[in-house]
Amino acid sequence: MNLTIAPTALAELLQQVAPACNSNGTLPVYGHVSIHADGGSHELTLRCFDSCAEITAVSAAHVTQSGQCTVSHSDLTALVKRLSKRKNDLRLQIAGPQLQLSCGAFSADLTTGDYADLPSLDTDNSDQFRAPVSVTMPAKQLAQDLDAVLYAAAVKDVRFFLCGVHIERADDALIYVCTDGHRMAVLRRSMAAD
Repeated sequence: MNLTIAPTALAELLQQVAPACNSNGTLPVYGHVSIHADGGSHELTLRCFDSCAEITAVSAAHVTQSGQCTVSHSDLTALVKRLSKRKNDLRLQIAGPQLQLSCGAFSADLTTGDYADLPSLDTDNSDQFRAPVSVTMPAKQLAQDLDAVLYAAAVKDVRFFLCGVHIERADDALIYVCTDGHRMAVLRRSMAAD
């Protein structure tokens, strides 16, 4: 990967994906941002995923060699913030296991991770695309349904997946499930097929 981009453009991309970056989570990869440079379309794509949300941001860039990697979001943001007032473009290139960031006489290396390590909401375990599900219901009904099952969710558990509600659409019903590993609450709400 080899590209140049304005510091302000990269700073804006990092800010856009920041809400889906969780550097304090139990899995360090959730504190990373995936970087994908496409030489064909001359676009730089950044993506963050924290198991609950995924945000992708795209910007034009001068890409001379396509490539992809992941780096620490906080480390990259700190470097770009320091360089945001410079008039020179930033150069990002992969050199071995590191992403080299340079601007004028300044140069820094960031340790990279494998691009495939950052999960995605677009695929399940078999890499098949999951079509989005859209359900319309009164907000009051949703609040009542969540209140009915949330007592069984974990509050502060290192197993982050037990701290939420699983909601599934099945035929003519919406199914809510919560568990803290010791107890489980299930609610089946009948709904019209559309």
